[in-house]
Amino acid sequence: MKKNIFIFTSSFLSLPVLEYIIKNKDFVLKGVCFHNDFFKKKNNFKQKIKNFLGGLKFRLSDNFFYYDPYEHEKKKILKYIQGSKFFFWKDSEKERLEKFMKVNDLDIIIVAGFKFINESFYSLSKEYSINIHPGILPENKGSSPVQWTIYKGESQTGITIHKLEKKMDSGKIILLKKFKVPKYINFYELEKKINQKIPSVLHSLFTKKNNKNILNDPSIKMLSNFNRSKSFLDLSDNFYSLECNLRAMKPVTGLKYLYNGKLICVWEIQKIKNKRITNPGIIKSQELNKNLLLTCRDCQFEVTKVLSFGSVIPFSNLKL
Repeated sequence: MKKNIFIFTSSFLSLPVLEYIIKNKDFVLKGVCFHNDFFKKKNNFKQKIKNFLGGLKFRLSDNFFYYDPYEHEKKKILKYIQGSKFFFWKDSEKERLEKFMKVNDLDIIIVAGFKFINESFYSLSKEYSINIHPGILPENKGSSPVQWTIYKGESQTGITIHKLEKKMDSGKIILLKKFKVPKYINFYELEKKINQKIPSVLHSLFTKKNNKNILNDPSIKMLSNFNRSKSFLDLSDNFYSLECNLRAMKPVTGLKYLYNGKLICVWEIQKIKNKRITNPGIIKSQELNKNLLLTCRDCQFEVTKVLSFGSVIPFSNLKL
């Protein structure tokens, strides 16, 4: 007998999870709920005007540009869900969403990259409700596990599937698949690797292969939102951590840095060898080869490239 499925999703996980469920003859996709802004383009009209004015050398408060690497995948999602019932997570729709879920006899509820939903929704499954977490639990709890994995220089990551409970990322773990993290990978590249493994992980889950009960230690704290806490170039870090921080932001954007009273977007840095550090964290006033020279915890380094209004340019070409 086919299982009725409802999915909450709004992330890079959305397409592979939807594809797997829709193509599997054992399931019927009854509906999907997305975040309100999931299909809105990051490079919207306001951003295009800003980039245009920046190109004309207007003095703006910053030169930031945000690229959405999953724009193509979102178009595919819209095609997939044609004919399916879908909702957006907003107050005006929540009552209608809950009624829909109650009358559709749901066997399984899947959360794949979505904000926390309360028990009144995830308790509406007859069998179980699960979350697909793109990281190793319980160590990487929170909304940004892929970015934190890169920033911390971890050698492995994974996909954890756990049952939903009242506390975020704290339900009983029923499946954990680990794999190596290649060196010098950025977060979009790592997300793609995770996506490639989603079908085999879901197959293991639904065929009950290699499923285990793994301790999800409730005492381990939730990691903070990465973009909020690590979006600025932090000179108290060592150079390796700064490189990891940059890769954890790319290719969506770079790292913010206040230079001459303006926010710039640092895209590439280069270590200066054989330079002893006397004042870690102190900014050097001079520029080296027309590049900005800075000091972090363990070395001096150059800012060689910046992201300016959607284009990667040498720091020496930056006009403020």
